[in-house]
Amino acid sequence: ATVYMGLDESVIKPGEIIVDRPLHIIGTQPRVSWQTLGPVTDLTALQRSSNIYMFMVAIRLGGGTYVENAPLNFSKPIAQTFSLMRNYFSQFGLGVETMVDYPREETGYKGSAQNGGLLLEFSIGQYDNYNAMQLNQYISTVANGVYRLQPYIVSEVRDSYTGDLVVKNTPNILNELSGKDSLARVQEGLRLCAANVDCGSLRLKTYTSAAKTGTAEYTDYASGTEMRNNAFVMYAPFEKPEIAISCIHSGAYEAKYNYSNQCRDISIEIADIYMNSN
Repeated sequence: ATVYMGLDESVIKPGEIIVDRPLHIIGTQPRVSWQTLGPVTDLTALQRSSNIYMFMVAIRLGGGTYVENAPLNFSKPIAQTFSLMRNYFSQFGLGVETMVDYPREETGYKGSAQNGGLLLEFSIGQYDNYNAMQLNQYISTVANGVYRLQPYIVSEVRDSYTGDLVVKNTPNILNELSGKDSLARVQEGLRLCAANVDCGSLRLKTYTSAAKTGTAEYTDYASGTEMRNNAFVMYAPFEKPEIAISCIHSGAYEAKYNYSNQCRDISIEIADIYMNSN
């Protein structure tokens, strides 16, 4: 969603190269990706999970300019940029109700503090928190390329005696995304992840797909242990999507270990079962 927003707001251009290397902002720890990735475009930033690319989108949205070893200043009010970003994310179902048909729906955690550092964290999904249904609506919106649709658990309800149809759920469009070209770039970036080593064994499958991994670190204050959350979203087939999958594994493992993304492995197994049954 950050790349879509950057393209739609014209703070980045399709194919624009940004060098992924540590950001040194005075008074803070260096900000990095999971490794130094070097030159990346909007597509390869999605494919390879470049934090730096997303940071630069956020900086530009706020009217800021990065200068190494200098303070990070913004020409626009921070609250205005947070509001803009949350508005874009909500178009994908992030931070708002998905309108799924069960009685109670939580919308996740919305951070109240606002500053430049948190804005950067927000751009990589490590400030506001979302649930798995919201992630599913996000990836479904990317998959169909234009609409955010209301998800539902119940397809239809029939009278137990007569068999007459009582209720039938049909596709309900919640909103339409205007930046179709920008969304197509996001689709291609996620396809590159699935087609290469970045999304594990998906590249070896007979079906096409698009996917994105996610890893976030947090401190378990009870034990003082640094932990990692795993997340994964995907859809398949890429050309004409039939299935969208989202997975969140909270506290997957201690950050000192370099285990594989278990959500990725589980999601691929689910996709295999579905795709091989058709």
